[in-house]
Amino acid sequence: MNHIRVVHFKIVEKCKKCGYECKSKSELKIHHQAEHLGITYSCVKCSYVSKRKSKLKQHILSVHKGVRFSCSEPNCDFQATTNYNLKRHYKVTHGGFKLQCDLCTFTATQKTHLKKHIDAKHNGVSYDCDRCNFKANLKQGLKGHQNTKHNGISYGCTECDYKASQKVNLSTHVSNVHGKDLFSCALCDFKSKSHGYVLKHIKRLHKAFCSDLKVKEILAKFVINNSKKEPEPVLASEAN
Repeated sequence: MNHIRVVHFKIVEKCKKCGYECKSKSELKIHHQAEHLGITYSCVKCSYVSKRKSKLKQHILSVHKGVRFSCSEPNCDFQATTNYNLKRHYKVTHGGFKLQCDLCTFTATQKTHLKKHIDAKHNGVSYDCDRCNFKANLKQGLKGHQNTKHNGISYGCTECDYKASQKVNLSTHVSNVHGKDLFSCALCDFKSKSHGYVLKHIKRLHKAFCSDLKVKEILAKFVINNSKKEPEPVLASEAN
């Protein structure tokens, strides 16, 4: 019923205090508690904070207890932090699932990513900063801009002087700059930080041996290990 309400009748729930729109009353309740009542759920072992109890439970299981869900497909070493992510991995990687944009050649594996693409590239949707002339295609981009430029918040790398406006950018930096080659090809000396890149290498250069190949994992993923310690936001005043 919720699908029919939202997709076909365009009925959404709207916050009376700030205009926030969402798909369900339960989602609106979570928004109201977190944004207007200040109710959040904090991890007792690190600085992680979530609006949802379920997300906190998932965080504790994956980050502090090391729970992983492994792919059962032959020659695939993928491990997910949730059963949902494992199912999505099967669907995308082994099932070839893709969502095609009707207006261009862009493809996505998630509806939210496709919607963001259509809004930004074809509908001209932008998010304007209320403190300057900055415009972003995504809400995350606007939030990162405001944190860095106006609120003085950044996430510092523990290995060098690099600072990021978002945690995901810091993780990418750590993996690319300070990470190690995590996977290797069993047929040659090719190595990569990405399991997927090694598989692409094998399919491209070792087609005749694909059925017999076993990709060897050399080290645990650096980002997963690093995420045991959540990056702390740093205020500009603290950094100086």
